[in-house]
Amino acid sequence: MSTERDVQTPSGEVIALTREQEEKEFRAKMVSIASRSVIQAGLVVNLPDDLYGEWIANDKLSTYEAKNLGFDFPPPEIVEAAGSLHDDGTGRIITGDVVFMTMPRWKKNIIEEEKLKRAKSLNSMKKGESHPRSVCFSIMRKEEILELKLSMNLLFT
Repeated sequence: MSTERDVQTPSGEVIALTREQEEKEFRAKMVSIASRSVIQAGLVVNLPDDLYGEWIANDKLSTYEAKNLGFDFPPPEIVEAAGSLHDDGTGRIITGDVVFMTMPRWKKNIIEEEKLKRAKSLNSMKKGESHPRSVCFSIMRKEEILELKLSMNLLFT
């Protein structure tokens, strides 16, 4: 029986673990699982710095929408390193009803910048301008008051 085991690191390098290193790795994994659960431990996917990943619903509509945003299924070396709790033979990382998809980090940064610009433009106000929500609420209140007055007049006639 061998006292060493070959392990592939996230960078692709193959190293031999001694029994002591393997025990330390197992102990760290058990602490992680005990504090977060088996499923959550299976949701951790180590990615290179230039990739961004997200768990997406494993249905045609959600994956189609994700692909339109720039997501794609991860390359085989990431799939092999991550493993899959519910493998379906397609070479994807699947856990339950979600699938893991990745995109280049620069695309994700652009998406976030555009979301922030849009949120700022939708929520910005000019000097002396009231917020659109407060206008909506004041209109609703006036209508409610009018309805109340009408109902009161009907009651007294």
